[in-house]
Amino acid sequence: MMDPQKRVLEQRYIEVDDLAHDPTLLDGCPHRYVFVAARPKAGLSLQPFHGNLPRLLWCVEMLETRGWEPVAWETGGGPQTRLGTLMRRSGSGAEGRS
Repeated sequence: MMDPQKRVLEQRYIEVDDLAHDPTLLDGCPHRYVFVAARPKAGLSLQPFHGNLPRLLWCVEMLETRGWEPVAWETGGGPQTRLGTLMRRSGSGAEGRS
């Protein structure tokens, strides 16, 4: 499994679970746009979005307090599609890079 900070730097996405464990993971992120992905839970789920929507919304709301805003949503549509949100850092980014 890839280190969450390395994944953000190289692949520009972060898992909801990683942010739940460490809400500061994007504080030093040099990118202006990052995708926040919710991994589907194992097994059959009767809840919408496989029960991931509350965790994703918590992450979006938490990131809004840290200078990020949602700009696009992926709500699924197929078995291989992840639930997630494209987030944009307000301003010019952590070090002025985008």
